[in-house]
Amino acid sequence: MTDFGKRPGDMFKSTYDPDEDGVIAVAQTEALCFYERGNLSAWDWQKSDFSLDMMWHDLDCSAIVPEGTALIQFVSHLQGGSLGRHFFLRKKGYANEHNKAATYCQASDYYIDQQWLIPCDENRKVQYYGSSGAISYIHLAIVGWMK
Repeated sequence: MTDFGKRPGDMFKSTYDPDEDGVIAVAQTEALCFYERGNLSAWDWQKSDFSLDMMWHDLDCSAIVPEGTALIQFVSHLQGGSLGRHFFLRKKGYANEHNKAATYCQASDYYIDQQWLIPCDENRKVQYYGSSGAISYIHLAIVGWMK
């Protein structure tokens, strides 16, 4: 088989053998699927559930997302009581500061609504980091996942 796009219809095939050796690896045949959680009626976490001390903490999502989950989609609402308040999410075990999703309050009492797609570890945990000080509220919910 040749590369996708070399022959008409290649891009529509569900399997692909890029080495043309007759072996199709599992990773080449499986794709992530998104699973929507449904019509949520409450937040999964709120400000009192978080330690806001400018340190990374585990957030266990295993009660909500099934085994085999690779990515979790979160929706967050944050209101900082003062300028510069922030909240981050990242995959558990990541250490590089560039590998995080971030929300920063850019004005006092500014309301921020955001959706994030965060990879989780095999135990379905991510990590969060919240600034100390004046945060009026944080709400966080899982709206779906990919596996």
